[in-house]
Amino acid sequence: YKLRIRVRGNLEWAPPRPQIIFNIHPAPTRKAAVAKQNYRCAGCGIRTDFDYIKRMRYCEYLGKYFCQCCHENAPMVIPSRILRRWDFGKYYVSNFSKDLLHKIW
Repeated sequence: YKLRIRVRGNLEWAPPRPQIIFNIHPAPTRKAAVAKQNYRCAGCGIRTDFDYIKRMRYCEYLGKYFCQCCHENAPMVIPSRILRRWDFGKYYVSNFSKDLLHKIW
């Protein structure tokens, strides 16, 4: 009998999970947030050189940084901002978050 375990990603990176987030993420400094992500895109896991950190884009829904392929600056309404601050403004989210929020709304 062989036990098969299914692992999301690897030891250094895992793709985001589809989840409804009710907390507003505080905006961390770009350098600290990307370092916490091991200099990887939160969407595809591609490793980013330190010199290209400025090109990464922040997802207001997940609170993580993404490469330009995984984050196309799609403006969306964030559920946590509506619940906590009654803010119906649109904020830039990653492609993963955009698809997830489209399924919710």
